[in-house]
Amino acid sequence: IAPAAGILITKPDFKWTFRTAQSDSLAVRKVIEYLGKTLKIKKFAIINVDSSFGNSGATVLKELAPGAGLEVVGQEIYAPGSTDVTAQLTKLRSTDAEALVIWDTSAGSATVVKNAAQLGFTVPRVGSHGIASKVFIKLAGADAEGVTFPAGKILDPTVATGDQKTVIEKFVTDYKAKFGSNPDTFAGHAFDAIKIVENAAKVAGDDPAKLRDEIEKTNKLVGISGIFTYSATEHDGLKTGDLEMWTIKDGNWTVAKTSK
Repeated sequence: IAPAAGILITKPDFKWTFRTAQSDSLAVRKVIEYLGKTLKIKKFAIINVDSSFGNSGATVLKELAPGAGLEVVGQEIYAPGSTDVTAQLTKLRSTDAEALVIWDTSAGSATVVKNAAQLGFTVPRVGSHGIASKVFIKLAGADAEGVTFPAGKILDPTVATGDQKTVIEKFVTDYKAKFGSNPDTFAGHAFDAIKIVENAAKVAGDDPAKLRDEIEKTNKLVGISGIFTYSATEHDGLKTGDLEMWTIKDGNWTVAKTSK
């Protein structure tokens, strides 16, 4: 059970693999919607890390953009661990991009936003769900201000409703009591994975095949990352409604103002 987002993780031939993180496909759909309906732009550029996560996100962005009336006017890629991407950003700044989409986790995304600020590349910056951690804010500092990204409701439990709100609030309380800090979205993905196994094991026991089959029957299980429903053809389990768009403001997260 993978608390990771890459779309290849749960392709149909991966019979034994399930996911608890919101997939790249879901996150990209949320980003595309935000670019078109809220920012009301037509053209954007992509910069991504050269990894399975970064390349997967960029691929889905390019696939879904045309259907939403959007055009990708440039893409640049940088190596994992890069500490300077000004060359790539300079190329993208020369395009007519109205927004910059950054697909990486915290460290690489922080480098991108800091370098963009140094270059005066001031278009709206939209990150991936891989930056849903205070680590990104710490690394990017003041340049994180205004960056928008998709993530689950754990970032602010008051956004959740019904049973999920109760589940998230208890998890946050328990986590903080144990570790002295609030959990990030990735802790929630791991918690969901254990909860899904526990729920299935109550019926199937520890036989691998029976456990796998029972996990596949998971139906409307209330988790931290969303409401999980798996099937024989669906091992992702979540929907776009399990994501919110968030904006970094004053060193913290706030729900982004969006247009439906």
